[in-house]
Amino acid sequence: MSMTGLDSADRQRLAEWLDRVRHAGIDAVIDFAARPWGSPDLEVVIGVFETGRLLASWLLVRYQSQWVLATVDDETISAVRGSLAEALALIPLRL
Repeated sequence: MSMTGLDSADRQRLAEWLDRVRHAGIDAVIDFAARPWGSPDLEVVIGVFETGRLLASWLLVRYQSQWVLATVDDETISAVRGSLAEALALIPLRL
């Protein structure tokens, strides 16, 4: 898995997380780093897609070495988290 701005440990963490949650309605993560976001300070932007949805349900964003989770449907942004793992844990899964 190639994700701009992630080190090998976070790439592995993301790949393992995706393997674990596929049964819970998450079917893809896509690197959105190449998109022109209008902020050069965004280090990582990852779209998280639910099965059957054409648009990302969440965006994982790293800014100044900290993570937030943006929920697309209700336009909310989480409190700042210190790691990708903490941000991933905020995504609600359908079990």
